[in-house]
Amino acid sequence: MPLVPGRAPIDEHRAMVAVSRLLLSGSIPHIQVPWPRVGRDAARTLLQSGGDDLGGALLDGRVLPQAGVEHGSELPVADAAALAAHLFRPFRRRTTDYREATR
Repeated sequence: MPLVPGRAPIDEHRAMVAVSRLLLSGSIPHIQVPWPRVGRDAARTLLQSGGDDLGGALLDGRVLPQAGVEHGSELPVADAAALAAHLFRPFRRRTTDYREATR
């Protein structure tokens, strides 16, 4: 159910990400965008709204089989890097605790 009646779901997501970035700044350093759930286009919009992490249960760009309804979603590393470059953002592979991934 939308917080504001009649508003599109992407607008709800965008507002949540933007407000989270503003309110949590200094306390929580990263705002994750769940690309498997929202899709690539919405993920791009949410990254422009304050998100800084393409989150997902990934293994080489594919959602793990145990992930349920999002199983089968794919964002190859090259595509994720291109999405970041299009937004003039740095691209880094990282671990779940935001350290640099070794592979």
